Amino acid sequence: MREETPVNRTGRPEIDDLLDAADAEHQTLAELQVIGQAENIVTRSRHAEIAAEHQALDERIRQADDEMRAAQEDGEADRIAAASAARDSARADFRRRSPTRDNTRGGRSPAACRPG
Repeated sequence: MREETPVNRTGRPEIDDLLDAADAEHQTLAELQVIGQAENIVTRSRHAEIAAEHQALDERIRQADDEMRAAQEDGEADRIAAASAARDSARADFRRRSPTRDNTRGGRSPAACRPG
C-alpha cells in the first residue's frame, strides 16, 4: 500500500525537504516577531513609567518654586530657609534620577522639560 502524501507537500523528497526548511524558517521568524512585539510592549510601559516619574518630579520642583516665591514675598527668614531647602532637595532628587531619563528626553534640564 502506498503512503499518502502529507498536506502541503509534493511527495518528492527534494522539494519537500526545501518546504520543511522554509516552514522552519517561517516558524523562527514568527517567534522573533512575537519577541519583538513583547519587547515593544515592555518599552512602551517603561516609557510611561518614566514620564509619570518625570511629571511627579517636575510638579515637586514647581511646588517648591511656588513656595519659595511666597516665602520671599512674606519675608520670614525661617520660611525662606525651609522653602530653599525644599527646593534644593527637589532639584537634587531630579538630578539624581535624571540619568535614567536622559536617553528618553535628550538630557534636558528640569526647566527645559517643563510645559509652558
